[in-house]
Amino acid sequence: MTSGSGQVMRLSVIAALSVATAGMFLVSMRGNYLFGYGIGQTAEKRQLFAWANVAADIWKAFGLIALTVLWRNRHKRMAFIGGVAWFVCLLSGVNSAIGVYVQDRMMLTGSREASHATYRDAEKELAELEQKRKSLPPHRSGGQVDAAIAAILNTPVVIDERVRGTVGQRSANCTKIDTRTAEACAKVGVLGEELAAAKETISLDPRITALRQQLAEMRERGASDSPDPIGEFYAWATRGLLGVRDVGFGFPLFFALLIEVVSAFGPITIARYAELTRSPPTTPDTQTVPAMAGHGRLRPAPILAYQQEEARIVEWMATRVVPAADASAVPVESLHADYERWCADSGVRADNLAKFGREFDRVREMPELTGKIRKFGTRYFGVALVAAKVPALPLSQ
Repeated sequence: MTSGSGQVMRLSVIAALSVATAGMFLVSMRGNYLFGYGIGQTAEKRQLFAWANVAADIWKAFGLIALTVLWRNRHKRMAFIGGVAWFVCLLSGVNSAIGVYVQDRMMLTGSREASHATYRDAEKELAELEQKRKSLPPHRSGGQVDAAIAAILNTPVVIDERVRGTVGQRSANCTKIDTRTAEACAKVGVLGEELAAAKETISLDPRITALRQQLAEMRERGASDSPDPIGEFYAWATRGLLGVRDVGFGFPLFFALLIEVVSAFGPITIARYAELTRSPPTTPDTQTVPAMAGHGRLRPAPILAYQQEEARIVEWMATRVVPAADASAVPVESLHADYERWCADSGVRADNLAKFGREFDRVREMPELTGKIRKFGTRYFGVALVAAKVPALPLSQ
């Protein structure tokens, strides 16, 4: 990116990604701190575990940048050793994040499930009581039934045109069999059933009213809602393939991985993007190297001379290397031999074969040559040496 608008876009992308990654990193650090703090049994141990998790989280985020530099500079053994430590720190961060988010989600859904279960129990009890009340026969109030029973029991019994007491007296309130009061006592029995229904209603109505009030209050607090709507949605979307409980554990896992992966790979991604999109400065150290155009011709491409060795190889490539068909291969020994002759003619010191190979690989990985010179073993494809008596192809203007 060399234009002003391109540079603004580059800086905007870097700034936006940096802010987002920093936010994720702070969230990850806070989560790791809380998890470590929660597993300690004493104040000192809580601080110890908490800050150990924070240190591991920092290593997880920025250690990958150091490992990449080691790997690109051919220190693969040290990069591998550091990679083991980085991977352990990554696993520790994921474990801490899962622990924090699972505990928090379980507390949230647990309280919702308890409230929802209480609501369902009250709803079930109300339905049973209402059904029981509906099954009662029609009846008058208890006072009315008592009055009707008292009237029958106080009805006089007439024998031989003389009053021989009341129904209640002759039958001991319908507890003693008497043919003269049998019909009246039968009516008392019917009224007794009506009185029982009235008393049952009196006992059911307060409980039904209380349950209805309780359910209304619980609905206002959200107890009637699903305790885990996200889980139910995915259970419905997968047609039962995933259960609500599966989603309950999977969602925190996904969220934890999101935070840890972004905080782990975000810094190296931003650093690499900034490196690849950086415009090379126009300085005396900027040299020209042949970039393989793919049509058998050369074009100039600015390459910054990071080191003296690379600068010599860049200058040698500009005069002694041309594009070639993919089928042709040049051993690294032939390239080095030509490089030694060129250095001798130029009066400069040539690097040994191993160092030349490393520097040549570094140069061919530059953006201008990426993918144009391929390596297989110790041979290179897509490149050829200019014949000793044949002048190098001129760079296209």
